[in-house]
Amino acid sequence: MPALFYFLCMSFFPLPPQDIRTMEHIDQMDSFVLAETFKYLYLLFTEPSELPLDMEKYILSTE
Repeated sequence: MPALFYFLCMSFFPLPPQDIRTMEHIDQMDSFVLAETFKYLYLLFTEPSELPLDMEKYILSTE
């Protein structure tokens, strides 16, 4: 039964718990949140005239 419980916890929780007994999650934020997500949100919702670059001349990639 503990193996089934562990499997279900690992399958359905977006972040694996640090300790399976207490279900305490790891307190961390991956660097891609700041490096990629917020950058693209900024570019999506900023007026084109307010951007420092002409976006027609550049291709942005996360790789």
